[in-house]
Amino acid sequence: ALSPHHSAYASLTRSRRAPVLGFDQLTLAPTRLAEETILAYETGLRGSLADQRLRYSTSVFQYHFEHFQTLRIAPPGIAQPFDGGRARGRGYELSLEADIAASKHAASLGATFTLPRDGAGAFFLTPLLTYRSEHYFEDNNAQNGGSLRQGGFALLHLRLGYRSHAGIWELVAHVD
Repeated sequence: ALSPHHSAYASLTRSRRAPVLGFDQLTLAPTRLAEETILAYETGLRGSLADQRLRYSTSVFQYHFEHFQTLRIAPPGIAQPFDGGRARGRGYELSLEADIAASKHAASLGATFTLPRDGAGAFFLTPLLTYRSEHYFEDNNAQNGGSLRQGGFALLHLRLGYRSHAGIWELVAHVD
């Protein structure tokens, strides 16, 4: 830890996925994919500010794959395991979270409903209902006579979409 509210980390990870043994879905010939190995590096910072009301996390990472196990689509639309060879991924993540209002009660409820389409993908619907009770925008509400407040409310968010058979792409619409 750099201080009670700030820390740094670094990691080096080596992992593996066992070889894949199976049968070609078209010819029924035996197939074998080599063991996939991943070497991952990551370093980052985490912490909080403003009396822990603002939290942050940031990291950079890189992955190296050998014998990357993936799928390819063969006619007539059958997904088959495939050795993708070497692959590398790099990235950066930043997350900020802040407590900007005091609310006595908050809750959310959601679910995803999926309707498969006989080997041609699937439609899905994800409704999410969020409720928040009355909340105040100041720590000291008496200072402004309690006028900086918002009454309780509920929000409904709908996510409707179609996912391709192999899961490679999605078409999604959001409604609030």
